[in-house]
Amino acid sequence: MQFLSPIIPLFITLCSTTLVEAKPLKVFILAGQSNMQGHAKISTISHLGKDPKTIALLSQIQKIDGSPQVFTDVKISAITKSGIKTGSLTTGFGADSEKIGPELTFGATLYQHLKEPILIIKTSWGGKSLSVDFRPPSAGLYKVTPDIAAQIRKRGRDVEVIEKAKQKASHIYYKMMIEHIHTVLKKLPSTHPAYNPKEGYTISGFVWFQGWNDFVDHFTYPKKEYTLYSKLMEQLINDVRKDLKTPKLPFVIGVLGVNGPVDHFPKHLASKKNTYTNFRNAMAAPTKLPEFTGNTAAVFTEKYWDLEISKLCLRKREVKIQHKKITKDQNLNPQQTKAAFQKLMKQEFSEKELRTLALATSNADYHYHGAAKIMAKIGKGFADAMLDIQPTSKK
Repeated sequence: MQFLSPIIPLFITLCSTTLVEAKPLKVFILAGQSNMQGHAKISTISHLGKDPKTIALLSQIQKIDGSPQVFTDVKISAITKSGIKTGSLTTGFGADSEKIGPELTFGATLYQHLKEPILIIKTSWGGKSLSVDFRPPSAGLYKVTPDIAAQIRKRGRDVEVIEKAKQKASHIYYKMMIEHIHTVLKKLPSTHPAYNPKEGYTISGFVWFQGWNDFVDHFTYPKKEYTLYSKLMEQLINDVRKDLKTPKLPFVIGVLGVNGPVDHFPKHLASKKNTYTNFRNAMAAPTKLPEFTGNTAAVFTEKYWDLEISKLCLRKREVKIQHKKITKDQNLNPQQTKAAFQKLMKQEFSEKELRTLALATSNADYHYHGAAKIMAKIGKGFADAMLDIQPTSKK
């Protein structure tokens, strides 16, 4: 780890310096569902040090003694499972205090380049859709189209009941998101000590990281065609800009990258390549509209997927399938079931591979394996894209 020494002092300086130059406080907003919450356990952060390509990222968020970096000039207010958590940016602002999301390297990277106080407001809730929960007001209430109605009836469900339930839930989390942002902004003097009422603040960017619930919603997208998502995304950008009174607000879309590049899909996902590609392109489509050129960006998070981790997890998946069959056939008790699984794992994996699984992963594939190595790269990717579309980029 000797090659870390030139990097560490820079970030320690950046983290500990109190900046006094008077200028508007820069506010960045992170919003979305469970992957914006972040399900990578803090215990997986050290795995970044196993890859020369992520050593620099590790030094951003962890000191040489293994303790977390604390960015005193970057404050964050995040909605977590246990409530609203506010403080200096560090680990523990993920879905809960034991996890991280993209906010950590996002804030660290922005601070590295901007070198001024920053406030991050994170509003995210797991299991929410854009078509219903985050539905932008300008889209109106959820409406069942003839195609959707046919799919609902095909599954033996009542069309009217489904439509009423979705209309009742429409817009709720969009409104909660906007309300939380305004609530934090009203409390700026207590949220960020660098805030100067005379200088005020600027809402400098918005990052959206969502998609899974729409991707798997076969009612709303019955033909696995996602033009509607593109339209809703366009409306979301416009409504957020209107409600935050920032007409050209820089907007980054984190495109769902679960399972990585389609060219590397395993056999059990081969038939879904087109579906994944269609959805990813639909998410990014609004950035190509003339009115959004230069002030929006799409980050395809599939490029941050870790193939080594993924291959190990796929093998573990096969072990679980084999284990399930054994326990069913042999009618094992809980103790025998656990012992059988451990035996299968030791047969399938080397000790080194087992250590990698334990060190690098902490959640399911749809949560990017709960891998800090992946989440850290995603957060940096969001920051890099945000810097590129800032009106006066310092990148």
